[in-house]
Parts: sequence; structure tokens; C-alpha cells
Amino acid sequence: MNLSLYQKLTVVLSVLFVFIGSVFYFWGAHLEEKTRFESQQRLHLSLAPSLVRDNPVLQQGVYDYDGLNNLFHTLMILGPAFEFYLLDKQGNILTYSADNALVKRKKVSLEPIDNLIQYRHPLPVYGDDPKHPSRQKIFSATPIFSGSTLMGYLYIIVAGERYVDTYEQAKRALGLRSLSP
Repeated sequence: MNLSLYQKLTVVLSVLFVFIGSVFYFWGAHLEEKTRFESQQRLHLSLAPSLVRDNPVLQQGVYDYDGLNNLFHTLMILGPAFEFYLLDKQGNILTYSADNALVKRKKVSLEPIDNLIQYRHPLPVYGDDPKHPSRQKIFSATPIFSGSTLMGYLYIIVAGERYVDTYEQAKRALGLRSLSP
């Protein structure tokens, strides 16, 4: 097939236009996701510190399994998009709001928690998702003290599985699933 110069130019420009459009689409989708996560995390930065400060079960810095289970259950009813975890000072998960079968990790890395608490990293800061062996999610966290002794951390996944499932259902309902990268 012998194409004229104008046909070749049309093909090259069409391919270039599709390529540039795709780059902008995926870049825009990435930017939208990062902005959404940053705004959610910024909005909920004070969630964990407020819960520890305002709740007697957490305020004492004493591990009370039954009290925490009841607290986490109540908090999940009020905010089903959140997942609550009590960590010891090494990052081992002691108590959580999720079903036992869903939690895949026994420990989370403390590095992202320290980065968030000490503002050493720009938002969004991603931490380990205890419900997945390798996935990371945005979170809120705060240390828990008994007097001046660090007892552990309250670790809250901000956009938990329920949020993600609901978000995906809404996208499907609007026919937007195929548009997401």
C-alpha cells in the first residue's frame, strides 16, 4: 500500500494525538486520585488524636480488649469507611474493628506512622493495610501514652474496604468503571 504524504501525515498526527490524549488522561486520573487521598487524609489527620484524647478507654493507655472491641464497634457504626487498629509500640496489631478472617497482617510498619505524626513527608502518606499482604492506604494515627511511657498507637485506615467497595459500586452505577485507569 502506497500512502501519499498527506495520508502518512494524517496517520502520524492521529497516532500522536491519541498518545498525547492517553498520557493526559492517565496523568489526570493519577492527579485526581492523589488529590482525593491527600484531602481525605488532611481532613482526618486529627481523627486518631481526638479519639485518644476524648475516649477514656484509650486515654488511660491501658489495654482493655473488651472495652476497645465495644469502642471500635461503635466507631465503625458511626463511620463505616474507617478501620480501627490498636498497635503496640513495635507495630504489632493487638485489637481491631475488622472480622478476624479479613486481617492478613499481624504487624504494620511504624515508619509511615512516624512520618505522618512528625510531618516528615508530604501528604498523602500511605501505611500498611492490615487487610492485605502488600497494599497500602491513607490513615490517621497517634501515639498512646500511659503517663510519659509510650504504650502503642491508634491506627485508623481512612478509606477502608467499605469505602472502596461503595466508591466502586457508585462508579459502576454511573458507567464510569471503564473510564478509570
